[in-house]
Amino acid sequence: LIKLQALVRCRHVRRRYAATTQSAIAVQSLYRAARARERFLTTKALSIMIQSMIRGFLFRSRQKRYHSACVVIQLSWRRRVARNTLQRRLRLKHLYHAAREVKAARKIQNMYRKVRHHLIDRLYMEGQYNHAARKIQAVYFRRKYLRAVRLSQVQHSRLRQLSATKIQACMRQRYHKTKYGRLVKAVVQIQSCWRASLARDL
Repeated sequence: LIKLQALVRCRHVRRRYAATTQSAIAVQSLYRAARARERFLTTKALSIMIQSMIRGFLFRSRQKRYHSACVVIQLSWRRRVARNTLQRRLRLKHLYHAAREVKAARKIQNMYRKVRHHLIDRLYMEGQYNHAARKIQAVYFRRKYLRAVRLSQVQHSRLRQLSATKIQACMRQRYHKTKYGRLVKAVVQIQSCWRASLARDL
């Protein structure tokens, strides 16, 4: 009877110990699951925040690069348009001066012919043909000299205009070169800052 009681008590104690251990294991598993879930959620939130910061930085740097590229394209396009308009104006001015020169030459020729015919008729009628020929030659050489002087003045003004346009082109080229150099330095500085921030994150 004592042995039987001892066996029953031992079996009852074993059952209680097994139930206690099972409940302790369940509590431990629930606690570990809760801690793992909390750690996972914090890690996920931190990773999402880091990803959003990196994406924002990359987007801002890309926008800055696009902005600088657009500025360079606009500058080159405006320079080309200004050069084309200047060349067109110079061409029209040259044509205008050429037309004025042709018109003046024709006017001088007509005046010279009228004067020559008038003098020839008058001196021929008076019997002084040789004297008329000398006068006509003098008028002709005088007109020729005046025409040469006007042509030299026109050529001198053209040379001055060409030198002024060359100086303007050199100044504009220098200004655009300096501005492009500043843009390149700014881009290099932004790249170095971004690489330094990536290195610090790593």
